[in-house]
Amino acid sequence: MGNLFSRKRRWVPPNPEFEERLEQGKQGKWKIKESFRAMKLCKDGADLAEVLSTDSVVENLDLSFTGLGDDEAEYLGEALQRNTTLKVLRLSNNHIKAKGMGFLCDGLSDNNNSALIKLDLQNNAIGGQLVEIIKSPFSGR
Repeated sequence: MGNLFSRKRRWVPPNPEFEERLEQGKQGKWKIKESFRAMKLCKDGADLAEVLSTDSVVENLDLSFTGLGDDEAEYLGEALQRNTTLKVLRLSNNHIKAKGMGFLCDGLSDNNNSALIKLDLQNNAIGGQLVEIIKSPFSGR
């Protein structure tokens, strides 16, 4: 998957609230439940994924309506390889397709210590043929 946090893609105007909350995460000040719902991610999700990969507090993360696509899903998949506290990840109403879903599943299957029990992918373009792929990392939980 390459270098974890080095890719740049498109420019999205900075979101001061997102930047402030991201900084709180870097300082270990996230709460058990964090929501970035409807905030456009201005750094392609790389900084968010970096914080998530080392966070030991957040259990419920809402990234619905944030404009995430396959590139951001790759970052999140790599973060999920290391995160052991996240139980609920909401990614509904984004632009994640089959390729991005593959990255998420890879991340989950590579983490035997993952606590994730709910992955909300409603209203993404992953396609019905991926139902079995999506189920496999959650079997036995």
